[in-house]
Amino acid sequence: MPTAYDIGQRAYAPGEAVPESGVYRVIHVEHREDHPVQALKGEMFPSCRKCRQDVRFRLWMEADHMTHDWDLAGPTLTLLE
Repeated sequence: MPTAYDIGQRAYAPGEAVPESGVYRVIHVEHREDHPVQALKGEMFPSCRKCRQDVRFRLWMEADHMTHDWDLAGPTLTLLE
């Protein structure tokens, strides 16, 4: 059952495409505690140097990159007064 740390139950494996931009929980096999990473939609989840293909990724929080946010990086409009 997912904890408050996870918003999705699906765990993604190395080589799979990142389905949504956001912060993912990285789940290693024994050598390291879980930790967060940022991933952008369309990137590929990488393997781990130690646990190789056994590492898994779970979406913790959806978050667009600031360059993909309409208000922060959208076109600049000048309104005439």
